[in-house]
Amino acid sequence: MIGQDTFTVRCTFDERVVATGTRQRITKISMCTVEGDWIVREEAFFYSAPGAPGPGTVTALTPL
Repeated sequence: MIGQDTFTVRCTFDERVVATGTRQRITKISMCTVEGDWIVREEAFFYSAPGAPGPGTVTALTPL
């Protein structure tokens, strides 16, 4: 918990690009805001290691 109504979740995905067969590891960090018993906002940030196949940058997505 970050505060009374906010928490974070970290997930790491090991992906294989079908077209090339290369693998990449991407980490997603989600910061979620809760109202009542519902998640009302998620801000997701993705990261892949520098030099890894794929985007290689930190990207902020539009909250869900």
